Amino acid sequence: MRLPLLATVSLAATLTAQTPYQGNGVGQAYLRHDVARIGGSLDLHLGSAAAPGGLALLCLSGGLGPSFHPLVGQVGLDLSGLVYAAYVLDGQGDARLLANVPNNPSLAALPPLFGLCAALEGSQVSTSKTTRIAWENPDSWSPGGALGFARGAHTVTAIGGGGNDQETRILVTGGGGGTLLVPQASTNVEVWSALTRSSVAGSPMAVERALHQAIRLPNGRVLVCGGANTAGNVTTHAEIWDPATSTWLPAAPMLSPRVGHAATLLDNGKVLVTGGLANYVNPLGQLIAVLNTAQNTGELYDPAANTWTAVPGTMNSRRSGHAQTLLADGRVLITAGISGGGTSIFGTPIPVYTNTCSIYDPASNAFSATGALTTARAFHGASRLGNGQVLVTGGSVVLQIIGLITATDRCELWNNGAFVGVAALPLAVTNHVQITGSDGAARLIGGLSGSFPNFNGTANVWRHDGTAITARRPLGQNPAFPGAPAAPRGAAGAALLHDGSFALLGGTDGQTPLASGFVFID
Repeated sequence: MRLPLLATVSLAATLTAQTPYQGNGVGQAYLRHDVARIGGSLDLHLGSAAAPGGLALLCLSGGLGPSFHPLVGQVGLDLSGLVYAAYVLDGQGDARLLANVPNNPSLAALPPLFGLCAALEGSQVSTSKTTRIAWENPDSWSPGGALGFARGAHTVTAIGGGGNDQETRILVTGGGGGTLLVPQASTNVEVWSALTRSSVAGSPMAVERALHQAIRLPNGRVLVCGGANTAGNVTTHAEIWDPATSTWLPAAPMLSPRVGHAATLLDNGKVLVTGGLANYVNPLGQLIAVLNTAQNTGELYDPAANTWTAVPGTMNSRRSGHAQTLLADGRVLITAGISGGGTSIFGTPIPVYTNTCSIYDPASNAFSATGALTTARAFHGASRLGNGQVLVTGGSVVLQIIGLITATDRCELWNNGAFVGVAALPLAVTNHVQITGSDGAARLIGGLSGSFPNFNGTANVWRHDGTAITARRPLGQNPAFPGAPAAPRGAAGAALLHDGSFALLGGTDGQTPLASGFVFID
């Protein structure tokens, strides 16, 4: 029905000033849903924990606001095309809508709907974040618009915290042009929106960065730490982005300068940072010296105290370009990486890769050794599967005799301290994206193939469950848009979105930084 929004409800509270797409800042209204998969279904929940047994409205429009309503103020929908339906909430303050979506791939070409929930909480009305509800083909890629700045060596961080927090923004920081070995750094920041599939410029960082780390903290803010500037100077500098104000706040500096390091949010709310290089000046002329600054130390950031503390002891190898994987029991598996620099028998400077792995245990605040990989590597994929095992895939390796740096197809599975080889990739890739899907299997996306410095971007997408590999639709393609070219790339940034899809932004085709983005629907 097309009626004035909340025409029968009075508003007794003054609304908090916010962007209208983030709700009105009053109460606990939410709108939570997955992707409207064509040939599948849409599972949607709305309501408020503060209104058990109460009333909520599902409000939908074909356009975004902001619009002004006299009872609610600014609303993140176009009210001229508004329709809504009323729901009586259950004892937990929730209502559910489960709708089948026709099996017609061309539906993906239709414009999306935008929705929010308005819940009556006693004498006040609470409105939720605005979300995008689009008709999407499964195993497909939808256009994600373009960043304003082509970039590699950047970070891509989802702001949302999952559950009822249906935040639709992604923070993109730093990086730029250059090459894999000599990336350009920047202070550039963009905020990408899943609502508009576009980005807007954000407040710049205090220092320029490439090959840095960014981690969403439990309070929704984002910690950005380390990295190198374009001259290769490595920093200890850290800063925090506040999504409520879209501004940067100072943070305590790290204990050691780090670039090419790894970071993980622990279950206790602290951030573990390990390894990385301490110096990145002139890697073309001083590669061995640069790589020999790889570190075997770790440190913890405590957001509550705004402090960094050293992890006692060291890892069993120096590392850069390594991976961290949070285990089901809260420990962190730290795999492989570059441990230093050396020369081939022809005198060519080359990285020295390690196959060693460490475990960080937050209960004891200590590192310990675990089983080694059979293949030493860096810039590989690593993710925890649904069964708790960790799948390590691809990455770069070096052929020691001739000094050739190349991608590998080797995959290994870690289970309680030991690695075993599993199904190899159809094509050797490095610097690819690896994310575990809702079915517990890993998705491997894109990456670079070939040998350095002539790496080439790929558009391959695979599902790897630790035993078998299945090809998926190539990156950039969708049956609703026949003839659309594939979009090969490696070193892209990826982040999970509010509806279970995820955005892939930027990267490189092997030689040139990219600005384009896509959204993958599993």
